[in-house]
Amino acid sequence: MAAITAALIKQVREETGAGMMDVKKALTEAEGDVARAKEIIRAKGIQAAGKREGRKAQEGTIASTVVESANGQTGYAVELNSETDFVAKTPKFVEFADTVLGYAVKADADSAEALLAGAAENGTVKEAVEEAAALFGE
Repeated sequence: MAAITAALIKQVREETGAGMMDVKKALTEAEGDVARAKEIIRAKGIQAAGKREGRKAQEGTIASTVVESANGQTGYAVELNSETDFVAKTPKFVEFADTVLGYAVKADADSAEALLAGAAENGTVKEAVEEAAALFGE
């Protein structure tokens, strides 16, 4: 079993955004294997996100852009919400909103349903949002 050092915990925290104790528990369970620990964190985060599904998310950010299209110009806006302004103001959250906006433009999505069903980097946009919810803890 590899030693679980503060530096290793810090590395995994920076890569996943998970809390210190969650990272330590995942590394312990994974016997120091970083890749396995990340998978454990992701799986536990998605389970927790499912439990939060009915809670109100009243804070957030809006990302928008206008692009040239066959019809002249097309505007896109994506609203991404969180439960707290603490999360909504983090650079990673704002960056993720911009990423989702990019997916909307690429898919030429004209509704939330079309956007969520569209392709993301590793699966659908809906799956990317679920992973992000697990990562942000909201």
